[in-house]
Amino acid sequence: MAKLDRRHASKDYLWLAVALSALIHLLLIFWPARAPSPTPANSLDVALVNFSTDSAPLSPQLLAQLNLDGGGEHQQGQASNPLPLTDPNLPNQLVLEALRARQQSLEAEQQRLLSELESQDKAPLSTPSFEYIGASTEPGPDDHDLDPQVQNSQLAILREQIREQQRQPRYHYVGPSAKASEQAQYLDQWRQKIEQTGTRHYPKQNGEQLYGQLQMTVYIRRDGSLLRAQITEPSDQAALNLAARRIVELAAPFAPLPEQVAPGADVLVITRSWSFTHDRLSMHGPDVQ
Repeated sequence: MAKLDRRHASKDYLWLAVALSALIHLLLIFWPARAPSPTPANSLDVALVNFSTDSAPLSPQLLAQLNLDGGGEHQQGQASNPLPLTDPNLPNQLVLEALRARQQSLEAEQQRLLSELESQDKAPLSTPSFEYIGASTEPGPDDHDLDPQVQNSQLAILREQIREQQRQPRYHYVGPSAKASEQAQYLDQWRQKIEQTGTRHYPKQNGEQLYGQLQMTVYIRRDGSLLRAQITEPSDQAALNLAARRIVELAAPFAPLPEQVAPGADVLVITRSWSFTHDRLSMHGPDVQ
């Protein structure tokens, strides 16, 4: 009888151990683990350093009549923090310089290709000798007689394409800079003439003055004549857009471009924001808010 009780006790201990083991495993599985702390996002500290020198800055950002490095605490003009919003459709100075370098590279490559084509065209064509192997039964033109004709035709087409590209006017886009230049003085005189004309002929509709803003790009030839005016960001009022075009036409022609302004270019391209407020027209760069 005692042995039977001991057997029952052993079985009870065994089941108790199994139950405790299962409970421990369940607790380990379903016990809520603390979520790992999120990794802090990488931060970037930006330090703005202002300094001035006697020489012109290497990386100018604004056009000015005098050399000036950025700095100061002026309430208006170029903001240092927060950064001013810029029009994504307008290239900045770095992009403009890259485009100009790319244009010069392409023009040099075109000139080299044109010279090479002309030298090949002037070189005498050697007639290859062939060994007679019998009459051919296959119909068709003689490829050896056709190749020089096709080559001359292709050379003529390429030559005309290159010359057509070279006849296209070269554009000079005005981007932000900050060094004294003849271009800065020319742009300032051009702005004053536009503003005076716009204020003198302030737009009206049904006897009431119009107010609003728009952005326009003006193309000026080297002789000062107006090539065209394109509104890149129109106003909500169609009458104001038409009036702005009319103001540019009334202000034209402008002063001829000096030699120091847009050298090597045929057309000067100026983009400015127009503001019609308080019975007058004012203009500023597209990057000034």
